[in-house]
Amino acid sequence: MLNRYSNSLSCSLTVGQSRQRRRAVAALALAVTWASGLVFLKGYPFLGAASTLGSLVLLWRALPDPMQGAVLSWEGGEWFLRHRGRQTSLVLLPGSVRLPWLVYAAFQETHAKQRWVFLLFTDCARPEELRRLRCRLTLAA
Repeated sequence: MLNRYSNSLSCSLTVGQSRQRRRAVAALALAVTWASGLVFLKGYPFLGAASTLGSLVLLWRALPDPMQGAVLSWEGGEWFLRHRGRQTSLVLLPGSVRLPWLVYAAFQETHAKQRWVFLLFTDCARPEELRRLRCRLTLAA
C-alpha cells in the first residue's frame, strides 16, 4: 500500500499500564455517581440507584485496558498490530486526536471488519514512542 511519506522512519509502540487511564475512569465513576445522586434527590430513588449500579458496573469493566501489551507499528507504509500472539494489518480510520497528554487513534483490519481503538495516555508508553506515533498520525492525516 502506498501512503504519503511511506519512506520515513518506522515507528513501534508497546502499550503498557497507565495510571492516568485509571484516574480518568475513577473520575468518571465519581461524576456518574454524583449525577445519579442528584437524580435520587430529585425524587426518583429507584432510577437513581439503578443508574448508579449499572454505571459503576460498566465503569468497573472499563478499568482494565484491553490493549495493554499490544504492539502497534508502522513499517513501509502500512500499520500492523501484534496482540495476543496474532499479527494483523490495519488501516487508519479518520478522526485521530493527537494531544500532548492523550492520543486517540482508531484502526480497522484490512481483511476483516474488526476495529481497534487506542486511547493512549502519556504514561502508557515511552515518550519517544508516543512522539513518533504523533508524528506518524500527523503525516497520515
